[in-house]
Amino acid sequence: MTKPWGKGGGAARGKDDGRGRKRPATRFLFDACALDRLLDDGEAAGELAGRRDLRLLVAPVVDAQLAATPDEARRAGLLALAGELFSRVAAPEPEPGRSAGDAADRAILEAARAAKAVLVTDDRKLLEIAAREGADALAWRDFRRRVVLAGPKRAK
Repeated sequence: MTKPWGKGGGAARGKDDGRGRKRPATRFLFDACALDRLLDDGEAAGELAGRRDLRLLVAPVVDAQLAATPDEARRAGLLALAGELFSRVAAPEPEPGRSAGDAADRAILEAARAAKAVLVTDDRKLLEIAAREGADALAWRDFRRRVVLAGPKRAK
């Protein structure tokens, strides 16, 4: 399978600030919904592969959700994409007593906070929780429009 998004690791480096110093990369933590959208958007995936000003992250709970994707071909594509473009971050264990979905959402949100990253999701409920709790979050379509398509490569 060809990987249209390029080699991994590129999204983890910051850009030179003009004085020979690296600016820290802006960090974005994706949930499984956002990765699913990215897999279907070859243009965005290719663009993100070349971005040195972004650091793309996933939490262990997201890896587990991707691994549970029922369609074998889709699962392979999601795991390959996550392996190529994303770094892993630690996340708190899901809280006991919560439903599996609520616990996963909470773990993803807390992982984004701990990593000082903007959460990228297509999950309306998770976006509502993030807004209610004052966490930084973007819907996939907003991330694509504001970050991917407005990136440095397109501005030139």
